[in-house]
Amino acid sequence: MALSNHRLNNTIHVTGNEKLCILSGQYPHKVIFKLKEKEASQSKSSSNTNTTLSNSKESGKISDFFGGKSNIQKGNLKRKHSETEQVGAGKRLKSESNVQGGNLKRKNCENGKGCADEASDSEDEKHKAYVEEQLKLMQAMAQADPPDTLRESKATKSSTDSEKVRGEPCREANWVSHDNKLLMHTSRGVQASSKIAGFDMDGTIICTQSGRTFPTDINDWKIMYFEAYKKLKKLIEDGFKVVFFTNQLGIGRGKQNEADFKKKVEKVIAKVDIPVQVIIAKYADIYRKPAPGMWNYLVERANDGIPIDMEKSLFVGDAAGRPVNWTPKKKKDFSCSDRLFALNLGLTFYTPEEYFLKYNRAPFNMPEFDPRKLSSDASLTSSGSPISVSHQEVIVNVGCPASGKSFFSKQYLTPKGYVQISRDQLGNWQKCVAKCKQVLSGGSSVVIDNTNPDPESRSRYTAVANEMKIPCRCFLFTTTHSHCRHNEKFREMTDSSHQKINDMVMNSYKSRYTEPSPSEGFTEIVKVNFVPKFKDKKLDHLYRHFLLEK
Repeated sequence: MALSNHRLNNTIHVTGNEKLCILSGQYPHKVIFKLKEKEASQSKSSSNTNTTLSNSKESGKISDFFGGKSNIQKGNLKRKHSETEQVGAGKRLKSESNVQGGNLKRKNCENGKGCADEASDSEDEKHKAYVEEQLKLMQAMAQADPPDTLRESKATKSSTDSEKVRGEPCREANWVSHDNKLLMHTSRGVQASSKIAGFDMDGTIICTQSGRTFPTDINDWKIMYFEAYKKLKKLIEDGFKVVFFTNQLGIGRGKQNEADFKKKVEKVIAKVDIPVQVIIAKYADIYRKPAPGMWNYLVERANDGIPIDMEKSLFVGDAAGRPVNWTPKKKKDFSCSDRLFALNLGLTFYTPEEYFLKYNRAPFNMPEFDPRKLSSDASLTSSGSPISVSHQEVIVNVGCPASGKSFFSKQYLTPKGYVQISRDQLGNWQKCVAKCKQVLSGGSSVVIDNTNPDPESRSRYTAVANEMKIPCRCFLFTTTHSHCRHNEKFREMTDSSHQKINDMVMNSYKSRYTEPSPSEGFTEIVKVNFVPKFKDKKLDHLYRHFLLEK
């Protein structure tokens, strides 16, 4: 039997009657011989040779390995005990001990006992000298510069190490809490990877056993599709890191016990029977899908610094914006957050049915507002009218909350001497009207920075302007309702001091809105476009992500 080994630093065992093939000048091998304690002691006492094998923790003298009465047996070189036959007064000895092509053999000797011992001693000395010479040669080869082929192999390995695609397996499962907003569980065996297979959890990996939309308790779940077991295991075999990204607003709101949910996560991982990392968003903030926070946390803190190959990575989720009856008798998706999450990140996206069951691509609806289409170079006004004028005037802003009115007024009007009047600052419209009269009496221009959705609210200020014979323009902010909701979500994510505007306030404006008309007393109606401008590139990048779930 021939053994060959093409890896460095591997250990092999050579047993009796086996051949160890060593290619000269390539594939260096370290040969370590071990003796049983009793035999080693006997060999040592009978040996006078002082040559040792370097770099071996259990190395002994050359005679320990090749002299005296050693055998070749189970990885240790030993000389076979002679099979004796009674011949007259002595014994006939049969054995082999010839060194040829790296194999030790013993020549047969059918002499008497004395002849056999004498021949053996003579042959031993030759064998020891030969093996000692060969071992020294091998040691010199191992310490010298490797041949060109081996040097190229090491260079390739070094280059690969600098661009690692896999990390070390996680030794112990653990939970991590980040900023009290994010939870992460890493199960035992998880390896960082350049390839990420991301999955939503509820409605994708698991569903309720009860058939209800929301689980009745911690145990109300099952694996959604049997095909998921095989698919998930294949991803691990192919070098992917499997990560579940799940929105769990119930934890942040106190409706779901955090400790119970952790137990549920651990049970789900045990059921799928693969190493999984789970990242959990507890609040409606930057970490909640479709916002990129959970993914960014993975990249920056939870993948051992290994860059992620976005082209090879993927994401699977059920919140895909599919309409009612996207397949017969199926309800419409509750949101589009999973599809938008993948779109924000540039990941290939699948629904659970497409990925696990190989369904054809289903139809879906995208949100009305697409932040990627906004231009920073667009004109601020549609008509080309001047934003500010040199004479005294009243400007009445009209626009939904979060349409950009306040920023626009502070950026382009107050530097020109306009006094900004806001109900947010003064408390009610009566105080705003009084402030307007006061400022105008002082000779300054004013901008009424309220929503002013209907003719009634606007007439309070046109009346003052008419009374004081001062021209009044209307600045109509064209920002759509869905765009305003996007702006509001962005402010919540990036400004900790911002007072949240709920959907009820925005919906109230929408229901009351009446488009302004010159007949209300305006000398001009100027349509103002929303033009995003950010000094911080990171904020600009985030703003152009889908931030709303629907």
